[in-house]
Amino acid sequence: MKFDHILTISGRAGRSSSAGSSAERSPSANPFVRSGTLKAMKEEQDRLRAEEEEKEKAKADKRAKSAQKKVSRQIVQM
Repeated sequence: MKFDHILTISGRAGRSSSAGSSAERSPSANPFVRSGTLKAMKEEQDRLRAEEEEKEKAKADKRAKSAQKKVSRQIVQM
């Protein structure tokens, strides 16, 4: 007798082979989150938000350094 489905810990019936499960997972840092789920989308949004904040911080630092150079040049010229 062959079993096509097994009962998982969560109580849902699942396939005994894991061939499709690797395609459902996202390439994110957490291998336990499937792509397309709300949690995966939230993690992606958080990652993108962190990247944007990092870019903005770098841009602000660059502006501050530029302004500081400008002030130091004006002092030297006086």
